[in-house]
Amino acid sequence: MAEQINNAQVEALSMRIKQLTVSPEAMARLIETEVNEGKVNKRDILEALRYDHNLLDASTIISLLKSKLVTVEELLDAGLEKVFVRELFSESKFPSFGEPTKLQQIDKPSTEIYFWGVPGSGITLAIGSIINAMTNSNEVTAAHPDIESQGYVNLIKLMRIFQDEAICRVPEGNTTREMSAMGIDLIDAEDKTHPVTLIEPPTNMLRYIYNQSVVKEPVKEEEQEVIDTLSHLINDSANRRIHFFVIENTHERKLFEGLPEKIYLSTTISFLQQLGAFKKTDGIYILVTKVDDNDSVKANDLVQSKYLGIHNRLQMICRENFIGNGQVEVIPFSVGEFCFKTLFKYNPKPADTVARIILENTNSAVEKKPIDTTLKQMFSKFKFTKK
Repeated sequence: MAEQINNAQVEALSMRIKQLTVSPEAMARLIETEVNEGKVNKRDILEALRYDHNLLDASTIISLLKSKLVTVEELLDAGLEKVFVRELFSESKFPSFGEPTKLQQIDKPSTEIYFWGVPGSGITLAIGSIINAMTNSNEVTAAHPDIESQGYVNLIKLMRIFQDEAICRVPEGNTTREMSAMGIDLIDAEDKTHPVTLIEPPTNMLRYIYNQSVVKEPVKEEEQEVIDTLSHLINDSANRRIHFFVIENTHERKLFEGLPEKIYLSTTISFLQQLGAFKKTDGIYILVTKVDDNDSVKANDLVQSKYLGIHNRLQMICRENFIGNGQVEVIPFSVGEFCFKTLFKYNPKPADTVARIILENTNSAVEKKPIDTTLKQMFSKFKFTKK
């Protein structure tokens, strides 16, 4: 977790590094050049790392170690944990994902769980952590991945990332252009099966929607195919749905292609409304990722100060469509303690909370959910007799 820096020179260096959008290799070369030319003091770099262990990613640190610009001893003296520094020399590779087959439709009766957010907001890790929680939850007696689901291979790879009492590695950036639908059957304490399908839109889905809806610019053929796939899923599926809108907790003004994530989220909400995606919905939640120590106050403060319009709009959608009690719950979320941006100690508690919410809001295969709470109450006022 980043702390307040007291040294103005170190703080300026830290802010400059955060604002640079270059590859890890280019970052390492830039630091080496500026240190050798006397523009930057190596002690300041180490001091900046003391305050923010995620200032530089693992690849950059490895390059600096290989060039002997910094040493292992200096990293340890700067407060970096030994387990993270040791993992830098591990032969383990960062997991990667291949392109899934094209998603045509979801044939299996299940609750479809959608995750909406911009690239870098932590959706892939969040889904993987939630899947892992489902397979290890006290409230779920068993969880069976659906081998027939289109995203089965990605589901298994996500499950392998998370290991208790070990340093985990962030997967390589998910650059797929296809939606991934990962089916899993949850068995509850009463031995009833809750089929769910977790759906991860492709990385740039929200940008495609924004360009088509707002910019009105012609989208590429493959981008239009992704939008058409989503439209078919919403229009053709009889399944119930749950939607998680993902917001990244960041103190910097982080932009995605020049725009804040709230613009893309707002446009996507409008697009989903037009598709009728909220008509068969049992829950809408805001998931605030990268929140330290499951801090609900911090997550709620962020939403109230920066995303109040989105929060209020989603609550209006809940009231109009009789979703839950008309309220949108804000869920603080983290997969654990990070170091060097790509290494982390897994903390399953936040994902356990989401897994429990999913279990509580999904149909079992034994008991079918009424069509709607409001209709149920209306029908209960009448007595029907057989002729």
